Amino acid sequence: MLTSGLFDMDFHKARVKCEKMADLLGKAKVAKATTSKGTNITMSLEGREGQSQSGFAVKGVLAGPPSMEALCCPIEGTAEARIVCDTSIMSLPPELDFKDKLLSEPLEIIVHEGTATEIKGGREAKQFKEWLESLNDPTVYTIAELGVGMNPNIKTFNGTVTDESVVGSIHIGIGENWCFPGGSLKSQVHIDFIISNVTLELDGTPVLKEGKLLI
Repeated sequence: MLTSGLFDMDFHKARVKCEKMADLLGKAKVAKATTSKGTNITMSLEGREGQSQSGFAVKGVLAGPPSMEALCCPIEGTAEARIVCDTSIMSLPPELDFKDKLLSEPLEIIVHEGTATEIKGGREAKQFKEWLESLNDPTVYTIAELGVGMNPNIKTFNGTVTDESVVGSIHIGIGENWCFPGGSLKSQVHIDFIISNVTLELDGTPVLKEGKLLI
């Protein structure tokens, strides 16, 4: 990453927008995300604080430059969704052969009352579903995070953690949420589904439109 150009940007300037997005997430009551591929998500953020993970070291906040995102922990039990994960999945175990790789085909997750109830798709979806089931832990299916990519210098997906930072993308996390403001759930995992070219509305006002940042 040090030689690929991902650090060749004005982090101070980008930080302003990252913090603005976090502030908008924290003020919103309802978030809705859609894509042309079929993603349709609604969730309550009411009363939850947004967090800016801008890459700068701030006490109590994860800093992993060049990663840059704004996030909010949704109210447990409120998410209703069809998630079409069309890029990659973060924090997979090494026994899954698509760890740190782009998905060969989209993976679909159905969410009801804040819990992932179905996982559908091809070979990768089957492996992922079986791995989650092997954990024998119902907390791993809890919708835990709405994250918004905020690094304008990361323009492509490659299957690694920087996918979470691509502007125009969001990620939906499942599993533990205790590490985010307002969250308290501890789980064996925290897994992020990366979704590209998103339209994201906060209380009906778009902040992303088909992958374009509007703030």
